[in-house]
Amino acid sequence: MNDTTKAVVATVDLGFAKIEGLMLPDGRYIVAIPQIVSINLVPPNRSAKQLESLYGIAFQSHLKVKTELNPKAVNAIDLADFTKLIRELDKRGNLTARAFIDAILQEGLERRFDRAFGKKVEEDERNQLIALRMKRIMARKLWTDILRDRSLELFGTKPNPNDYKQWTIKVNERLFNRRHFECDRDNMQKFEQETIELFERMAERKAKTHKMATPDDLVEMAINSFE
Repeated sequence: MNDTTKAVVATVDLGFAKIEGLMLPDGRYIVAIPQIVSINLVPPNRSAKQLESLYGIAFQSHLKVKTELNPKAVNAIDLADFTKLIRELDKRGNLTARAFIDAILQEGLERRFDRAFGKKVEEDERNQLIALRMKRIMARKLWTDILRDRSLELFGTKPNPNDYKQWTIKVNERLFNRRHFECDRDNMQKFEQETIELFERMAERKAKTHKMATPDDLVEMAINSFE
C-alpha cells in the first residue's frame, strides 16, 4: 500500500515510553517512522525504504499516512514490519531493542499465567513493571557489554559464561553479602535495586576513565566505590 491514507491516532504506552500509535480505516495498526526514532531505535530522517536498505530487511508494505496531529504525510510501517525491525536491531546489538524484546516476552508470558490462575493485574501495574525491567535490562546489558568490549580490546577474546557468573557473584557478595538473587531482580529490595543500578553506572564511568583496566579491574574499582 503506497497511497496516502488518513489514520486515527492514540497514545500507546510501551511501558518504558509512550508513542503515538496509528490505526488505518481497515483497522490495521501502524507505527510512523518518526515515532520509532523518538524511542532511539533508528536514526532520524529515514524513510521506510532507507531503513530496509540500512538493515537489510524487506517490509511487507510502505505506508504514507496523514493524521489530525500532522497534516503532512509521514512514512509508516505496520506492526508486523515493526516487529521485524526490532528483531533485526536486536541482532545488531541495539540495547533498546534487546531490552524491549526481553521485557515484552516476559510480560506476555505473565499475562497468560495470570489469566490461567485468575489473577487480575491493572495495566498501570504492568506498565510500571515493564518500565522497571527495561531499565534493569538496559543497565545490565550495558555493564556486561563494557566487560565484553574491554576483554576484546585487551585480549582479543570475549569473556566466557563462567567469567560473567564469577563477576556477578563477586558483586553480590561484596555489596549485599549474598551470592545471588535467583537471577531475578524482582527479588531485590528497593535499596538493593538502586545500589546495583548505581554500581553499573559506576562501572561504565570507570571504563571511560581507565582505558587499560582489565574487566576484573573494572569490577573491582566499581565495587570499591561503595566500600
